[in-house]
Amino acid sequence: MLPVRDIFRLPAKKDKTSSPIVVKLSCSQARNHLFKAVAGFCKEKKRSITLKDIGLSEQTNVYLHESLTKANRELMFYAAQLKRQSMLAAAFSIRGQVFVRMQKGADAIRVFEKDEIDKLVSAQALANAQTMQNQHANDTTQHIL
Repeated sequence: MLPVRDIFRLPAKKDKTSSPIVVKLSCSQARNHLFKAVAGFCKEKKRSITLKDIGLSEQTNVYLHESLTKANRELMFYAAQLKRQSMLAAAFSIRGQVFVRMQKGADAIRVFEKDEIDKLVSAQALANAQTMQNQHANDTTQHIL
């Protein structure tokens, strides 16, 4: 059982039928354990956790978010946008710190500013372009031989 300090529902936005439920835990160790357990579940099942997985009848997805400072929330939002555009493999936060992963299976990189993410994305795009150019040159060479 998790040590819950407080639980409440945020007011619904005008265009939404449901609103987020905030659960505050009494210690960071419990929060870390919860995030790790959910991440392990999602990785094992290769899907998001749903209300049905936690004993309710609906198949609605459950999303966990930790509280971030305004700057890190904006940074996380920016990284998530780039992930949706397939410019990053992953964007996530751990203990209030924002991380990105450039390729699936690559090491996570802690980022502090949008400019850092932009530089990483540019470097990745350049590396991808060079790889494609080298492959094209190899294909052309093989065709000539």
